[in-house]
Amino acid sequence: MATTKRALTLAVALWLVISPVLLGYEGDAPAVHNGLWLALFAAVIAIAEGLRPRLAVVQAALGVWLAVSPLLLGYGTAAGRLNHLAAGLAVVALTPVSRRWRSRQERDAGRAARSLPAPQLREPS
Repeated sequence: MATTKRALTLAVALWLVISPVLLGYEGDAPAVHNGLWLALFAAVIAIAEGLRPRLAVVQAALGVWLAVSPLLLGYGTAAGRLNHLAAGLAVVALTPVSRRWRSRQERDAGRAARSLPAPQLREPS
């Protein structure tokens, strides 16, 4: 599940890179620059999150910024505003999935470890 979440976050980051051209707002500099920077940060965090689980909080903050930044930066096009709102909500929605999955994995691993028989040592011959 964490790998799926990571792949979906990378897909959102890729979408942020190519969407200005596909949606026709490549001339809206604040939207393009903000999207490119956030795509870079989201991709790095998605890749590194396996190493540092606490980066999920940073990823959620980036998603919130992505969702509200069109209002604060005054994007000129509706396509840029809606695209960043949707992408930001997607990044935020993807963030808690790995935390729940990770805690479930840890709990299941602990149960499995407790159910294993104790190792028996052999006497040296």
